[in-house]
Amino acid sequence: MNEPNTATVHKPDRMVCLKLTSGEAFFDQDQHRRGKPQRQRSIAVLERRAAAQGFQMNPFEAAA
Repeated sequence: MNEPNTATVHKPDRMVCLKLTSGEAFFDQDQHRRGKPQRQRSIAVLERRAAAQGFQMNPFEAAA
């Protein structure tokens, strides 16, 4: 009965250990994919709020 739980916990532990021992930076792909739609919704809300106040938002590219 404990085998599925043990395996579920063991996999993230192995990933963390591998990243720590190799010195490689960790990048959560799932969080990145979920973040894009959230960012788009946030921008849409800000655009609606700006329009309600009589402002218009224009895209701006940040300097590198």
